[in-house]
Amino acid sequence: VYNVALHKPVSQSSVYDPTKRPPSLCNDGIFCTDWLCNCHNIQEVDPWWEVNLLGSFRLSSFKLFNRVDTEIQRSKIKDFSLEFLNAGKSIVHTVNYSEWGEILDIYQNDLNTEVIASFVKISLPGLAILTFREFQAFGVSIS
Repeated sequence: VYNVALHKPVSQSSVYDPTKRPPSLCNDGIFCTDWLCNCHNIQEVDPWWEVNLLGSFRLSSFKLFNRVDTEIQRSKIKDFSLEFLNAGKSIVHTVNYSEWGEILDIYQNDLNTEVIASFVKISLPGLAILTFREFQAFGVSIS
């Protein structure tokens, strides 16, 4: 089991500053706390960030590292959801954090069901800014 999202291709619905905050900052394996080490969308309706795992993987857990530079930035991620998508981009599993109401530095979850995915999408509902430090997905290749 290893971080299958590390250095994989990513995209997001918008980019706040493409030269300083590209979406690839959130799966580069660097865990700095500086404000320039985060991916960051512009404020928009239903912002998202997505990683292409470049194959099908049996996922066992994930970690999302929140921003820690300011309380305002930390609070922006609290209602996120994760969608695990197959190669055809159909949703196979969803983890929703909107009910938690708690702001954490690291959100982690052991998936209690078998999740086979090729993409993982993180999103926020409504008018929002999606910004976080790092995403990891742990699993093994099945393709």
